[in-house]
Amino acid sequence: MKYLLPGLLIILCLCSQADAAHRLLVATNPLTAAEEPIKIDRDSSQASEAAPAQKKGGLLSGLKSFGNSVVGFFKDKKEKVSRGFSELCKIVPKLTRIRAFFKQKTLSDKDRKKLEEIAEKNKAKGWPLDGDIADVVNAHYTNTYGELKKALESDCNWFECDVRPEGPLRQYIPFIDGEPRPVTAHDSFQTNGMLFEDWVRIVAKSERGIKVDLKDNSALDGVLAILKKYNIDERRLILNINVSQPGSGPNAEADARIKAIRATFPGCRIKLSPGGGSSKDGKYTMAAADRLIEYAKTAGQPIMYALRAEWVTPKIVKKLEPYGKVSIWNSTSTFDPVDVAKEVERFRSWGVTGMIDLMSSHKE
Repeated sequence: MKYLLPGLLIILCLCSQADAAHRLLVATNPLTAAEEPIKIDRDSSQASEAAPAQKKGGLLSGLKSFGNSVVGFFKDKKEKVSRGFSELCKIVPKLTRIRAFFKQKTLSDKDRKKLEEIAEKNKAKGWPLDGDIADVVNAHYTNTYGELKKALESDCNWFECDVRPEGPLRQYIPFIDGEPRPVTAHDSFQTNGMLFEDWVRIVAKSERGIKVDLKDNSALDGVLAILKKYNIDERRLILNINVSQPGSGPNAEADARIKAIRATFPGCRIKLSPGGGSSKDGKYTMAAADRLIEYAKTAGQPIMYALRAEWVTPKIVKKLEPYGKVSIWNSTSTFDPVDVAKEVERFRSWGVTGMIDLMSSHKE
């Protein structure tokens, strides 16, 4: 009832506005004005019958106008609510990951078992222990649940993950106990990954090769302990570490990472990635190659190098190969091959014997 009176007032206002508009239109429209001298004579009975019809038309016009206004109002609101809901859906997953800025959530039993079932189902696609590393088909992105699921269903025989300590904001909360656990995250503030232990537990069942790109050195001890816990065969393991350039960082002999890795997995493949300052004019320098060789000699075999596709040269390949296998990787933002097979063939012709992991944004 509280909406009845305002509704009637609106209808009356609309009716009066419609009637006034009609009179104004008749007065100002030149076509109507030209017809004004033409008059039709009616008797009194005809005149009295015409009046109610005119009132009826005005009321109907007002109701129709009011109805259109109401429909338009709610239609506009519906579209706005729909757009708002879509934006909210994009935000909610990020809100639910706020906890991960401090402590990563363990994968639920349901989600973990689902991935483990897929892993078991596709075990035939695993990496043979005596396989040639040149034959690796690498799943470059497997940090998130969705990425890992896609990789498990694919024909890739190696899975790559990036590892950091959990909780990018953890250091600012003094009451969180315990050492931060390793999580799968490429960037420092990525929170949609998973605990590295969950990741390893699942991938181990697939018998795929495991390539760990260590993004933060403080996660190394936790990484080694988890890999050991799940009995990962060192022949299915690559540990990627960043190598500082001459003039920065420790000498290879003093690098504790090499000692820790070799003590835990003597036969795993250590992958050496040249860090900042390793290129000049868009190509790797010989000084960078010398630094990698220093690490290769200290670490002992097996060794592999992670070289960017656009920076590597035949001379660098020739210099490095006697001390370890050169591998090639790319980012499509800087090296985007149209024909991947052709690029692979080109690098092989230079003497590259390691894995070649090239991505392309071009459709096949």
